[in-house]
Amino acid sequence: MIPKLSIVLLVFAAMAMAEANDTTLPMRVQSVLKLRALPDDTLSIYIEDLDSDEVVLRWHEQVPRNPGSTIKLVTTLVALDVLGPTYQWQTDVYALGEIEDGRLHGDLLIKGRGDPFLVTERLWQLLRRVRQAGILDIDGDLLIDDSYFDVASHDPGAFDRQPLRAYNVAPNALLMNFKVVRYWFEAEPDTNSVRVWLDPPLKNLSVDNRLSLAPGRCRGYQRGITISANEAVDRITFSGVFPSGCRRYAMDRTALSHNEFAFGLFMSLWHEAGGGFSGGWKNVTTPQGVEPLIEFESMPLADVIARVNKHSNNVMARQLLYTLSAEVLGEPLAGSVSIDREQTLAALMRLLAYAGVFWLAVQLGRAPARARTIVWTVALAGFAYSVYGLVIEFTGSNTILWYQRWAYADSLTSTFVNRNAFATYAGLSLVAALGLLLDEIRRGSGGALDAAPNLVWWLESLPSRLGALALMALVIGSALLLTGSRGGLLSSLVGIVVLVAGFVAVPGSRPIVAGGIAAGAALFVVAIVGLSGDVVLGRFDQAYEDAVGRSEVYTLVWTAILDEPWLGAGYGTFESAFPLIRDASVDTELVYDKAHNSYLEFAFETGVPAFALMMGLLGALAALCVRGVRRRNHHRVFPCIGVAAAALVATHALFDFGIQMPAVAATFCLLLGAACAQSWPTRGPPRRRSGARA
Repeated sequence: MIPKLSIVLLVFAAMAMAEANDTTLPMRVQSVLKLRALPDDTLSIYIEDLDSDEVVLRWHEQVPRNPGSTIKLVTTLVALDVLGPTYQWQTDVYALGEIEDGRLHGDLLIKGRGDPFLVTERLWQLLRRVRQAGILDIDGDLLIDDSYFDVASHDPGAFDRQPLRAYNVAPNALLMNFKVVRYWFEAEPDTNSVRVWLDPPLKNLSVDNRLSLAPGRCRGYQRGITISANEAVDRITFSGVFPSGCRRYAMDRTALSHNEFAFGLFMSLWHEAGGGFSGGWKNVTTPQGVEPLIEFESMPLADVIARVNKHSNNVMARQLLYTLSAEVLGEPLAGSVSIDREQTLAALMRLLAYAGVFWLAVQLGRAPARARTIVWTVALAGFAYSVYGLVIEFTGSNTILWYQRWAYADSLTSTFVNRNAFATYAGLSLVAALGLLLDEIRRGSGGALDAAPNLVWWLESLPSRLGALALMALVIGSALLLTGSRGGLLSSLVGIVVLVAGFVAVPGSRPIVAGGIAAGAALFVVAIVGLSGDVVLGRFDQAYEDAVGRSEVYTLVWTAILDEPWLGAGYGTFESAFPLIRDASVDTELVYDKAHNSYLEFAFETGVPAFALMMGLLGALAALCVRGVRRRNHHRVFPCIGVAAAALVATHALFDFGIQMPAVAATFCLLLGAACAQSWPTRGPPRRRSGARA
């Protein structure tokens, strides 16, 4: 109702231009707003004289608004530009059988191509052409081919819980009469009843008239009529009290499915013209090589557009949009839950690849030696990338491998383009290196940490590999800090804290050992911050400004999730979908191909159910690793690393998109898979009972 009101207000504004200056709202418009109990500041108007370039009226023109039905102007303008004003839709009729003495011995097939104005009068003209072609009676069925549009599943009540309203009709390649029936109601005082009839009359639509007649003036919402339908929408029930003061009253509502409606309207008009037909209907695809009997052309596009905009017809605008897509693509437009199937397919393939990495890690990681090899590989790879990044940083090179660097020239990114992505990867590598370091301490002490009699004995018994692992961790940590990524540093610290807690916060651990490990970890963090922390610490000064900018994006994405909570825009389509919801609150100079919050982005793309399923799955895997930390006596390092990696990634996903980078996602799945494989408690062979036979 509000979108239509906005058009009315614009018309009033144009009529009242003479009575106001360019910054005063005309009195007629003020009267309409007052009648609707709408504040003046809820309306935006901008009117300019195209001949003189003079601004005739402006009113809150800089305030972003939902365009509502005025967006149809964009659709129709594009249609005029792409298709041309003389464009016509074509509806083909095929006779699938011999025509003899006015009788078709076979089926009649109608193929639609999206005509948005195939109303009752136009369909009557089409059927008249069929009769002129020599067909008076049809022995077979009516075959319907509406495959030119492949419309996705459509819930007509999703918009406003009014599924029978004409403006909620889904597009269809063989749309007839907008799939709308006009119900007429007439008071009959002589019989104290209400007569109801349909236009057009549809024999496959039944009406249950439960209306009662009562004295009264002809007024009130829907004149007291309540309308309801069964699930198939082939039985309409009217109930309520109809005022006797109404001589006649009409109500337009939708009925049936598209194919059922087409069949019912065809039967009604065909029999009305005296034609013979007693068959049913089938939905088919037109056979190849069959020539049409009739090619029925629609009204020109210019005439159709006039009706679209004058009456703000939703389904006609949708038909036009589908036609545009089909004509531009050169093929029928397929309905989809994704706004970009190719992007969604690519994203799903990446997701399957990550799942494959996880599965392989689970299988290989069942053997502790192989699980250790996986973690060592991650740590060594992170060390190698960090060394390369440090060399590039301190030599002043401005390249990524053999490519010229085009972003983040003041930050260490190694072979990555984005500093935040490398920071997440470095954080995972650092967790792997520190996990191995702590495990070497355990193994070097000859047993569990609580087996050490004192710290001196503990330190003197450390193996030689400790120095190498400490150097690796120091190099990776320095590279991490030089990225300048605040989120990378914060999430890595969370991962380190969780890792250390996994080693020391275990039942039976001695406080002195736990304190030593915690103090050592803290000393390590202080050391790398002291060596390389100036870059990232300096960037915390602008954290508030960046947070304010991203909060606008978060608000828009969150609102879009609430608007489309079930299916989302399509997995992997944020870059294409975000411009559709972006408004003036977001800095126009910035390009957002990611939401900078992986949780919001995933929910926006896939819908809330898929988001909940993914979070539940990842949460279950993390819980399995926590179980391993608590129950594993040997090889506890692997579940500790798994929990730490999950904590790191989960934290960083709150304010950036590192986990969406393939290298980061694959590395995380590799560590998590090995951790899950080693999180099940091992059991020795069952003990024999005393006296049992050998």
